[in-house]
Parts: sequence; C-alpha cells; structure tokens
Amino acid sequence: MSLKFRDSYWLPSFLEHEYIALRFVSQAAYERAASLSISPQPDVVTRVCMLFKGIRKEHLGDWANAQMQAEKAVGCWVDVVGVDPVRAGDVTLFRVLEWGGTEVFN
Repeated sequence: MSLKFRDSYWLPSFLEHEYIALRFVSQAAYERAASLSISPQPDVVTRVCMLFKGIRKEHLGDWANAQMQAEKAVGCWVDVVGVDPVRAGDVTLFRVLEWGGTEVFN
C-alpha cells in the first residue's frame, strides 16, 4: 500500500515571514533528543527534522553564513541529515520515514 500526504501545517507560519532560516538536524542528534523504538525493527529508519525561524529584513546581516548555505544544491539536506537514498528508496525493505519541523521563537 502506498500512502501520500500533503501537509500544510507549517505554511501559515512560513507566510508570516518574508525571510525564513531553515536548519536540518542530523539523524544522530535527533535520536539523542527524541529516541524512537519500533517493533518489528525496520530495515531503514529515516528521520528528517527541520528547525525554522522567521527572520526580519534588518537582521539578514546576522545570517551571512546561512545565506551562503542557501547557495548550495537543494539536495544538500540529504548529507546534513544523513540519509542513505538508495536504502531509503528500496521498496523491498521495511522502511520508516518520520519527518517533522519546529518553529523556533525568541
């Protein structure tokens, strides 16, 4: 069975800001913060966690490194998160995909 979902939960938060900073969390760091136990054990677990924050235009200068990161290829998140695209895409395996995000306020 193949299920596809369209989640628009973050869209209202994104639309509140002209600029948004994104950071993907490595699976290892995410596992330390939020362990996951599944039975039976999957062949592949992919956990994608994104942190995001609205940035005001006058504070863009504080985000120079992030602006350089934005110039990288769109698929660079795969390396940051630590995804094995071959195994994650192997339909013969029992795969689990968890994805989520958190808006950071301060």
